[in-house]
Amino acid sequence: MDGRIKIATAMLIWGSVGIFGRFSGLSGTGVAFVRVFLGFFVLLPVVYFPKGRELERLPGLIRKRWRPLLGLGVALVLNWTFLFTAFNYTTIANAVLVYYTTPILATLISWRFLGERISRK
Repeated sequence: MDGRIKIATAMLIWGSVGIFGRFSGLSGTGVAFVRVFLGFFVLLPVVYFPKGRELERLPGLIRKRWRPLLGLGVALVLNWTFLFTAFNYTTIANAVLVYYTTPILATLISWRFLGERISRK
C-alpha cells in the first residue's frame, strides 16, 4: 500500500474521532471504554505472539512494570473520557482546541513545580 494512502487513512480515522464521539449516542465513558476495549484486542496478539526480537521481551517487561503501565493506562482512559465528554458538552472545535493546549500546560507545570528551565528553543 502506498504511503500516502496510509497517511490519508490515518488522518481520516483520527479526524473522525470527534464526529464518532458526538454522534455515537454514547457517553464519554462509553466511547473511552470502546476505544480501550478495541485497543486491547488489537494489541493482545502483538504482545503474546511477537514476531521480532524486541517484542519477545515485551511480556516479561509488562509483568515487571505493571504498576506504572496500569497508572498510564488509567491516565489515558481518564484523558479520553474527559475529551469525549467535552465533545458532548461543547463544539468539537472547542474541545480539540482545549485538548491540544496540554503541551503548553505541561511545560508551565514542569517549570513551576519541577524547576525545569524554559528556553526559547
